[in-house]
Amino acid sequence: MFTTSTNAQQLTVVAAENFKPYNYLDGGIVKGMSAEVVRVTLAKAGIEAEFHVYPWPRAYKMALEGINILIYTTVRTAGREESFHWVKAPHSSSF
Repeated sequence: MFTTSTNAQQLTVVAAENFKPYNYLDGGIVKGMSAEVVRVTLAKAGIEAEFHVYPWPRAYKMALEGINILIYTTVRTAGREESFHWVKAPHSSSF
C-alpha cells in the first residue's frame, strides 16, 4: 500500500501509565523496553508516530474511541479481545 504525504496520518502511541522498565517518561521522552520495541517496529514499517504516556483510564478511552491510536503495554483479556487488533511481540529482542 502506498500513500502520499498529504494522505498520510500519524499514529498516536499511548503508553498506559509509567511502568518501568517497560514504558516511562524520562525528561519528557517516552522510554523503556516496550517503547523501544514499538518504536523499532513502526520505524521498520515506515510509520511515523508520536509517543505519549497517560494514566490508564485516559489511554484506554483514547484507544477505544480514537482513530490511529496504538496502546501498549496492556494485558490481553477475554473482555478486551474484540475491542482491539492485537500484535504479539516476537520472543527475541533482536530486530
